[in-house]
Amino acid sequence: CNNRFHGSFGIEWREIKGLRKLREHPTRGLKTGSDVGLVVSGGQLLVMWDPYINRSNKIRYAKISLESRCNGRELWGKVECVDVLTFPVESYEWFGCVAASV
Repeated sequence: CNNRFHGSFGIEWREIKGLRKLREHPTRGLKTGSDVGLVVSGGQLLVMWDPYINRSNKIRYAKISLESRCNGRELWGKVECVDVLTFPVESYEWFGCVAASV
């Protein structure tokens, strides 16, 4: 996963710097080929992914704060939290992300 993001920061996909540890963790890392869901709300990015080979009833998620640096030329992310979401079923067919503002 190249940690690229497309959102309100511009009209092109951009690399998010600062997420190497999230990507490279040996057991729960965000890897290429994972099922991934993304949503942006209020300058934060929610990423959900399945790091397991066989779909189970668990997926991982990370809440990432986004910051523009170097006069907007760089986009940096700071991982605020990483955790597991467990579904009350044996496995799932698909998942998605939705943002709501109150």
